[in-house]
Amino acid sequence: MDELQSDLDMEAKQLLDSVFPEKCLQLTKQIETFSEEERLRLKQLRESATVDEQLLDPIAMHRSRICSEIQTLAAQCSILKTWISLKTPKIEGGNNFGVAIQRGIACEVAKVMDYCNKVSVQISSHQTTRGDQVKRVNKHPLVEDHKWGLREGDEMEFYDLKEITVNLRNFYLLLSDMIGKNYSKVTQPKTVKSTSVMY
Repeated sequence: MDELQSDLDMEAKQLLDSVFPEKCLQLTKQIETFSEEERLRLKQLRESATVDEQLLDPIAMHRSRICSEIQTLAAQCSILKTWISLKTPKIEGGNNFGVAIQRGIACEVAKVMDYCNKVSVQISSHQTTRGDQVKRVNKHPLVEDHKWGLREGDEMEFYDLKEITVNLRNFYLLLSDMIGKNYSKVTQPKTVKSTSVMY
């Protein structure tokens, strides 16, 4: 058990010291790919495309990348949550300030995990809806409303994916900051009191 806990300590430290800062930089660069120029470029491609080409998913690459980032963050949060839980001492009376900090941080990590689950479902739901719209366009190619709905749905998802990317980057920043500022309370929530008395 001690070896597992030691491995978890090293993994959590690596996440906080190197992986999270690197992820912040990577996601900041990804946010830049969701520029207004990119949105207009995708819109122009769609407008100049044939009917069959318009049915292709213009933001599949963005979605795939974001889904991967969501899964990565959820897995990393699971590691942090386990690490913090294993650092929580036995419940005793007095000097529980550090334990309260641990619980607060663990709660924030759990909120990030919940967010990751929620947006994964949201993205999956959009793909299902898009598939239904593509079927309608194929079945009724002369009905412009179906084509318009498909284009509008893709544009809305473009903005949703940008917002999700910003949120993921912010979660990395906030978790790094919160745990970094309270690292000593997370690793040793209860201070050892000296029993020696000087006379």
